[in-house]
Amino acid sequence: MNRRLQVVLPIVAELLLWLLPAVAFLGVYVLYFNGPDAAVGPHLKLVGSMAFAWLGLRLLVEHSKPGRFTETAFQILYSLGLVFLLLYYVMILIGLGSWGRVPTWRLVAVYFDQWRELLAVLDAPVILVPIILGAIFALVFLLVRAAHARLRWPQQFAQFARWPVSFVLAACGLIAFATFALETYAAVDRHSGEPIMLSLNSGIGAQAAQSNPSGAKLLDKREAEAAAAYRPGVLGPPRNVILIVGDALRSDHLGVLQYSRPTTPYLDSLAKAGRFALMQRAYSVCAESYCGLMSIARSKFVHEFSRESLTLQQVLARHDYRIGLILSGDHTNFYGLSEALGPTDLYWDGTMGNAYVNDDRAVVERVSELPDWDGKPTFLQLHLMSSHGLGQRHDEFVQFTPATNYYRRWTGASEEKRRIEATNFYDNGILQFDATIKALLETLQDLRYLENAVVVITGDHGEMLGEQGHYTHAETVYAPVLDIPLLILRFGYTGPAIMPRAFASQVDIAPTLLQELGLPVPDSWSGSGLRNPMTREFSYFQQAMDIGLFDLREPERVWKFWTNIDSQKAFAFDAMQDPAESRNRIAELPANLRSEWMLQLVPAGVSTMDLALDKVYRDAAAADSGS
Repeated sequence: MNRRLQVVLPIVAELLLWLLPAVAFLGVYVLYFNGPDAAVGPHLKLVGSMAFAWLGLRLLVEHSKPGRFTETAFQILYSLGLVFLLLYYVMILIGLGSWGRVPTWRLVAVYFDQWRELLAVLDAPVILVPIILGAIFALVFLLVRAAHARLRWPQQFAQFARWPVSFVLAACGLIAFATFALETYAAVDRHSGEPIMLSLNSGIGAQAAQSNPSGAKLLDKREAEAAAAYRPGVLGPPRNVILIVGDALRSDHLGVLQYSRPTTPYLDSLAKAGRFALMQRAYSVCAESYCGLMSIARSKFVHEFSRESLTLQQVLARHDYRIGLILSGDHTNFYGLSEALGPTDLYWDGTMGNAYVNDDRAVVERVSELPDWDGKPTFLQLHLMSSHGLGQRHDEFVQFTPATNYYRRWTGASEEKRRIEATNFYDNGILQFDATIKALLETLQDLRYLENAVVVITGDHGEMLGEQGHYTHAETVYAPVLDIPLLILRFGYTGPAIMPRAFASQVDIAPTLLQELGLPVPDSWSGSGLRNPMTREFSYFQQAMDIGLFDLREPERVWKFWTNIDSQKAFAFDAMQDPAESRNRIAELPANLRSEWMLQLVPAGVSTMDLALDKVYRDAAAADSGS
């Protein structure tokens, strides 16, 4: 074999040691999680240049004529680099599977700092982490050691190249990595979707896999003009607004909304006392927190999102409201939520406390520290994690057993047993959520914030508890993950009736609140206050590649339709007769109705290619009916 070829082939083999994990990760990222194809090239460039830098360092070590200790130390360092890359990939996939987004580095740092508390929530032994990490490192180290023993190209290379050549190669690898990193970072806002840069750029990460980039500049311009055109109304007697959002809160597990279990004793007592102005189920616009919270704030469907949209908080600030956010969980590092929910006069989230970041007791404690209400109209948004799989659960609320956190993907239980335990775990969280609501409202009452106030209790999205084989959220758009409560209480005043609406959406919350305050609703908002009859014909939802709508034109039969713009699969359910979504009726429906729905979804991201494929579908259906 040619001498140079004897050197080149081992180098290629060692490069594969770095690139094969990257290729496997990209396969899952693109094919399973619908990451953009445009991410493949930039990511392979980054990992490839990183690998070249490591190979150059290995050459420099060889030129130093290392002893056994130096060589082992370098192999340990080399292995740590590979382990870090593997763990990064695992972290990315966990984030995509759990909340539908590439995790930001700062978000990961928060949970890394609280890894013991996180394991306790997952009911996993603390010793598990060092055991797993130790096993991964040992395997990688043995692989690296074996590869370095077999692939001895540095010794051969050093025979015809002096150390300056090796230094230049290592430097070129580092320069290439830095160049590709800057290039990719600069392009990430053009939707390349490269995961490393999404991790570093939390603002862009917030847009990934959810927004429709076409026409974004025009949308921003239109929304900025609408925000500038809004004129505040005349504020009546100061009325406070308390918005309480339960994370992953699905309405059909609330006793107050006719669930078979008594999961909400406090809310039940309020209902019996006639305190509710409205109690009903509603629907979220997506299946994860960022877009759910943005929809509540902006009164917009996901495809209408713009950074220029006028938010509920901004409207209230223009009416001289004091704006306060007290939020369980990490909103500071969660894709810029703390800025997107602003402006604020008071901001606090779980990263600022001394306890576990997702412990709702810290929210109650922080609310108790508020000063007595001074008569200035105040908006308070409170976010609770008791109903979320990562929320801190307390022993006094473990009523339904056996219970297992469904975020533990591998439990070893049968599917039936896993679903029972997941349901029990979730219902215990609802009990704790209900008790937290009680503590919050009693505290706010003591501090006089409820002397004249409207309180809304809702969710950012629902949760899957084994339905259709899914657990958690951000994976699908089936009913349980879009199913949220909408509860409204009035304190210290009475007002016109709020009419239940069978298919109310998150976009209706902000306009309903402005109606309660007697303030003008921005013309640019997509929702409508619940004092008014339903005027829109369609409500929209989407999660990643699943984009759909509720067809509200016939009140006696509401269709829920969605299509996956990657796989081209389509689903249609009779939302009133088949709320469990057990029978996909898409093949039974007229082709022209499906075509009409597809046209409605064009602004949400359905392309002309999708419409062309739909024409093929309709032609095939017509041919079948003709035969």
